[in-house]
Amino acid sequence: MQSREQRVLQSLRRVQSWCVANPELVPAPVGPSTAWSPLTRQLDVVNTIVAELTEAAATQHVKRAQATLGATSEHNLRGNVRREMKAVTQIAQALRKTVPGIGTLKMPDRQLAAEGLLKAAAGLGKMASTYEPVLIEHGLAQDTLAQLGTAVTTLQSSVDARGSARAAQVSATKTVKVNLDLARQYVQLMDAAISRKTETDAAKLAEWKNAKRVTVKGVPAGAPSPVITLSTPATQLQSAAGSTSTSAVQAA
Repeated sequence: MQSREQRVLQSLRRVQSWCVANPELVPAPVGPSTAWSPLTRQLDVVNTIVAELTEAAATQHVKRAQATLGATSEHNLRGNVRREMKAVTQIAQALRKTVPGIGTLKMPDRQLAAEGLLKAAAGLGKMASTYEPVLIEHGLAQDTLAQLGTAVTTLQSSVDARGSARAAQVSATKTVKVNLDLARQYVQLMDAAISRKTETDAAKLAEWKNAKRVTVKGVPAGAPSPVITLSTPATQLQSAAGSTSTSAVQAA
């Protein structure tokens, strides 16, 4: 959640607490919902929205982390794919002058992104299967191509998982925005009724207004304090103060 979104959510929680503390103004939800007061029904909606917002905010946090390369150890997975590919291409390049066509088995550019590497690895595995007997005869481990296939599948799963996490993060972000707007609309409806009920109780009205307000972002910790500049030099002020004191003594 963005900073302002967090402050709006905080204001909604204060509204919840204020309403619970003032049941004479916002009655508790007793009995069937059809018998509730309008304020009680509105607060019930706000309660539901706050729960959804809290869940969506948690989803945002989790999915943002899951969408990173580090969360899936994808750098290591790419390394695994390249190692299996290298085991094939080293032998293939050594045989390129004696085995027609095997020289096409080459390592891809190191700068390839995940999708490019996946395509290159899948293509290499398919082409290498044609030369598998020759490669094994010249030292390639018998399960190398199978290991390459496993490494490709694992990397593909990682890429897909990051994509799914990003999609879930976008969905949670949209949920937060829509629900915050909806909750504020309900608070406005509640404000109209509560302000009317408390118009003769200035203290209670002020308490409600403070509970529902969205706080303004404060000054960050460590920020320099504002410097107050006096238009009259301090020495002149001191002199003036001394003259005043002297005059007062003489008058006395």
